[in-house]
Amino acid sequence: MKKENALRMLEGIGKDTIIVGVDCGFKQVKLSFEYQGKVNNITFSSNVEEGESDDMFGTFYLNGVAYNTKTNKKLTQTTNKNKDNNYTLVNLYRALFEISKLTGFKVKDFVIGIGSSIDTYRSEKAKELFKKNILKVNKANIKHVWLNENEEEEFINVELRILDAYIQPETLSSIYNVKNFNPQEPNLIVDLGGLNNQVVELQGVAKIDSAVCGDKGFDYLVKEIYKECRAQNIDITLELIEFYINNLETYKDNEKVSVKKRIEIIQDCILNYLQEIKKDMITVTVDIDVYNQVFCGGTVDILKPYILKVFPEAIFPQNLLFANSLGMFIRAKYSYTNLLKELSKSSSKEVVTVE
Repeated sequence: MKKENALRMLEGIGKDTIIVGVDCGFKQVKLSFEYQGKVNNITFSSNVEEGESDDMFGTFYLNGVAYNTKTNKKLTQTTNKNKDNNYTLVNLYRALFEISKLTGFKVKDFVIGIGSSIDTYRSEKAKELFKKNILKVNKANIKHVWLNENEEEEFINVELRILDAYIQPETLSSIYNVKNFNPQEPNLIVDLGGLNNQVVELQGVAKIDSAVCGDKGFDYLVKEIYKECRAQNIDITLELIEFYINNLETYKDNEKVSVKKRIEIIQDCILNYLQEIKKDMITVTVDIDVYNQVFCGGTVDILKPYILKVFPEAIFPQNLLFANSLGMFIRAKYSYTNLLKELSKSSSKEVVTVE
């Protein structure tokens, strides 16, 4: 890249190019980005499957292929249970489309910091493959319905580009959103997501080789509650369990006998679930009581009152839902701006990965 090009791109951050932190969860996609001097956060359901939706707003075309974003099927039902797959790419471009739409489609170039599991992040080969698969489709034609300036429904075609991608570690990215966080102290970072759970020790450096990467996320908890209800001959659907978990503050004091019984089972199962998480923490380090216990992830956002019952000194990011995506944004911005600054000092005309 030529020196003048690097300077131009550096000046264009936030104007011609937007840096985005993208946390592609199995339940929700969370993104954080800066535009016009303000950091914005957006979230939407990660549900997607190939094919058209009955709702015109639910059909998203990526390079001519239709995807149904209004499907009731969870992402875990339509794809394999890792993030290096086609639907991650679809959700990534859905995210970039939403940001471009916010700018009136003036911004079409993006640099992304996208999250990967600790399991992927600790393998250089897996990390490079993940990045390669994202940049393989670094330019995409999007067709989607939107409301124009006259509040009229219309299809719009727009070409979006990913200039570069930085693979970011989930869980560890959340610490940038923890007030007064000291990375030199003994810390345990516990991430409870939609599908997975992760526990990482951090003291000076992150000990990712000994991190726990499990499958005890929100879906696991729902299934455990369902099994317990069935064991007690109580009929309940998985959807109703999810509803009650997401609305426990509303229903925890409900006096209706049938509801009260179900809520009691759910609350007991949550506490038992957190004891399982505690065992994972002990697997990482026996003396968990001397560690700062930092909890992050969308499931933590829901279970915070119960986490405090089991872990009274638990620490939480300031923005639980977007903690990871905010950290990914900060890390990607730092890496990309430093790259451009270094290139702007050089007179080299070598081409780098950014085109």
